[in-house]
Amino acid sequence: MEIEKKLEELQRKTPATPVIAYKFVLQTVAAAVSRRDRTRGEHIPPADFIRTMLTLARERYGMYAKGLFQEWGLKTSRDIGVVIHSLAKEGLLAVSEEDTLASFEKALDLQAEMSQPSPPSPPYPEMPVIRKLN
Repeated sequence: MEIEKKLEELQRKTPATPVIAYKFVLQTVAAAVSRRDRTRGEHIPPADFIRTMLTLARERYGMYAKGLFQEWGLKTSRDIGVVIHSLAKEGLLAVSEEDTLASFEKALDLQAEMSQPSPPSPPYPEMPVIRKLN
């Protein structure tokens, strides 16, 4: 529960960023490590991290991902870097010397990446037939 308290404190400090945005960044770290077959503590370059974050958002939220990022205040790659640095200041995440806000800003154009079409969703399973009972 200490994590929850730290996240709530972060939101009090930066009310424009909701707790769910911080949680999503933390979940993205776990996804980036597992998807890239990295070991814990291995550096994840900002562009790779942001692409993983976009992929995860599209998988979870589909066409609503872009709107959620806007709502969470994540309009640029630098905004994501600010969230990461805030988490690091609270001791919830480690960043390397390479992970400056400038490195996130230069990583990629978030709006252009978000404008790319999402990969198609997997087909829904066949729905059971409901029969009328007499």
